[in-house]
Amino acid sequence: MNNNWMLIIAVAVIVLVVIAYGFFKNRKSQKLENMLFPGRLKGRKPGRKEKELERTLLRLVHGRTEVAQRLIELEQSRHPDKSREWCLQKAVDAIRRDRR
Repeated sequence: MNNNWMLIIAVAVIVLVVIAYGFFKNRKSQKLENMLFPGRLKGRKPGRKEKELERTLLRLVHGRTEVAQRLIELEQSRHPDKSREWCLQKAVDAIRRDRR
């Protein structure tokens, strides 16, 4: 009987650890996302395409967030009337073009 209780407690602890890990990982990724792309408009959630472009841009610059942010800001300064998604696409296209 004692072994059964130990097993139940062990399983409960493991479940709690997994739930806590998922909760903190989600909060951390949100904070990281805000840190990586502070130029997003406040109060507006980025669309799926915009998030995909951000991930692509980060991958192309090998995770260097300062480079990614600088490229986005450069495109925004050149084309202030364009959307953030458009500027992200231009930054991605510029990197791909320069690497050919």
